[in-house]
Amino acid sequence: MALTKVIGAGLGKVASSDLDGAVTINESSADVDFRVESNGNANMLFVDGGNDRVGIGTSSPAFMIQVDNPVALSGSGNDYYLAVGNTSSNSRRAVALGVDGVFGNAVIAGYNTFSPGLGDLIIDGLQIKNRTNGTDRIKIASNGDISFYEDTGTTPKMFWDSSAESLGIGTSSPASALHIDAADSATGGFRMKNTAGESVELYYASSSADADFIINRTGSGAADIGLKHTGDVYFTSGNVGIGTSSPQSKLDIITSSTGGLNIEDGTVKHSLAGANITVYQGSENTNVRTLGIDAQQFIVRTGVPQGTSTSERMRIDSSGNVGIGTSSPSTLLMVEPSARTTNFSASDYTTYADILVKNPTDDSTCATGIAFITDATTYTNGASGIACVSGSGDSESSLAFITRPLNAVAAERMRITSAGNVGIGTTLPQVPLNVAGVSGTAVLRLSDSTSTSTTDAAPYMEFYRGIGDALLGRIGYLSTANKHLYLYNDQAGNITLGTSGTERMKIDSSGNVILPNDASDFTFNTNSLHIGAGADIKIGHTSNNNGILSDNGMPFTIFTDVFRVNSADNSENLFGADKNSSFFAKFDNSTKIKTVSNGIEVTGGVYLGGTGSANLLDDYEEGTWTPTVDSGTIIVASGSARYIKIGNLVTCYARISNFSDSTGGTSLKIKTLPFTINTLNTDANVGNAWGNAMGNEPCMFFFSQTNDTKVVGYYGASGDAAYNQVIHSDFTSATNMIIKLTYMTA
Repeated sequence: MALTKVIGAGLGKVASSDLDGAVTINESSADVDFRVESNGNANMLFVDGGNDRVGIGTSSPAFMIQVDNPVALSGSGNDYYLAVGNTSSNSRRAVALGVDGVFGNAVIAGYNTFSPGLGDLIIDGLQIKNRTNGTDRIKIASNGDISFYEDTGTTPKMFWDSSAESLGIGTSSPASALHIDAADSATGGFRMKNTAGESVELYYASSSADADFIINRTGSGAADIGLKHTGDVYFTSGNVGIGTSSPQSKLDIITSSTGGLNIEDGTVKHSLAGANITVYQGSENTNVRTLGIDAQQFIVRTGVPQGTSTSERMRIDSSGNVGIGTSSPSTLLMVEPSARTTNFSASDYTTYADILVKNPTDDSTCATGIAFITDATTYTNGASGIACVSGSGDSESSLAFITRPLNAVAAERMRITSAGNVGIGTTLPQVPLNVAGVSGTAVLRLSDSTSTSTTDAAPYMEFYRGIGDALLGRIGYLSTANKHLYLYNDQAGNITLGTSGTERMKIDSSGNVILPNDASDFTFNTNSLHIGAGADIKIGHTSNNNGILSDNGMPFTIFTDVFRVNSADNSENLFGADKNSSFFAKFDNSTKIKTVSNGIEVTGGVYLGGTGSANLLDDYEEGTWTPTVDSGTIIVASGSARYIKIGNLVTCYARISNFSDSTGGTSLKIKTLPFTINTLNTDANVGNAWGNAMGNEPCMFFFSQTNDTKVVGYYGASGDAAYNQVIHSDFTSATNMIIKLTYMTA
């Protein structure tokens, strides 16, 4: 090196010479400062010899090396950097050390082109140690792993595994993206804190293997969420919201038109419309249970979760009605089973039961059932109901029916035992129907109407053998036309009356009233007939074997072969019975009624409703007749053509068919009536006919011919008020009719 001029006045002179060693300035006085000027800067380089400091751009360095006002490499005039590397304007690649002119921050950055910080800072391995004891603080390995050490510098407490892209806290072998070891308390776990001092902590409650994992919210809203080693999750306070940030209950789920809460043990991809809770069993498309809310209705579905193809099982509608098997319940509980195709069997409840209430204890006298209460207040003794009461045998049970009376506790009213006996007022019926009442009160009432009116009431009971096989008997009011009580034996047997288990009287099948031999008395009332000793009317025997019946001396004589009742003056027989004749009744010594071999003979007729000629019935006759027609022939059903004549009134019956003339235009006329029609009964409707293949109408009526023995058939014409005669062409070979004619004869 050659020096060709004086460096500074008063500092000595350095002559031009070749330097083969070092240059020493101020050797005689080491604490003397040294500086190098530049164009415009007197302290471009300044050496503070007294303080052992070097200043660049400053004459008062406060540090061993201090650079003031470095070149503004960014060109902004605010940021000043000291660049190490290639900083040429065409291709700048360097490390920039400097100060941020805006915020005063120290900067170390890669330098690229004109902007510091846009390049890369490349450090191939970095280790930061404590300068006093040499312990490790931070270590960056050449493979990218980064270790942060605790205060002793022996164990890394935070480790970045660059190859696994995992961060470990408390471990140098992170097994996941973020791995925290030794989080056995709130101080050893994970905490996030906001500026208000509220924080969330994640940690284990202890170092125990079965310790709970805690998510803790500290501050004003302190609460814990715990996850047990068993898989249980608990919340110490607050509500859980899904789909909402303001849950109003312990679990509040707000969903869109699809989705809800799915609980599954397989992979399921389907959701039902509305807010639902769905429970799945097995993999996708296997058994599913869904609870959902749709249009303010709570719905339970089961089946395979293919969209809405699951089957609805139960619904609670917006009115609170519950439907099982129906989506439109009309009452509080409506059960509508699917169509049942199996026949009913009492021995198999699956053929009829839609509701099953079961008492599994099977203890004798215990019960299960259903109760009904009509009071706003519930009392255990205030219900009516039906109970199934256990018996002592295998599955044995009875049905008990309970009602709650006014001002008294509920009581059993009827029971059907396991044997099928029905007890009313008793729990131990001994027969199919056993009615037990209060003494002095009726235990059975029959009525033909629920009305309080007694008009036309005619209730009665029937007795049958089997199910409608044969009518055995009847008792009750059989007709509304009178007020009589009837007792009928509808079989060929007796009606028997008795007392103390002994027969006292019977009416046999022929209508005979029979008294047993030991009957001592027969009384209608206190003023009527008595049979027996001491009565006003007596039957006895005289020495000549004549029976004498008398009342206050009135003649009434019974002989062994003759019975007669005479007039009061004993001048004539009024009625009686002769040994070899018949029963007779006389008026003015003239016999008016008597029995003959083939019936009863009435002389002079019978007056009904009066004694005038219009009230006289003096003829009765029955017989057969042979109906014919004007054209062709007919067949009369055997035994069908009969007539009854009462006085002048004739009624004829017949069934006719097989009209030989079914094409002619002749009017239908039924001829050969048994009696001639009275002239007063001509041109009148005298009968009707019903049958099939009878022309335009299935029925017709007959008009009488004047003073004749035939009638003409007519039928109503459809569409107008006229009537048409029936002609033979209206018939076919299949015509079959039943006729009834009623008319007055001469």
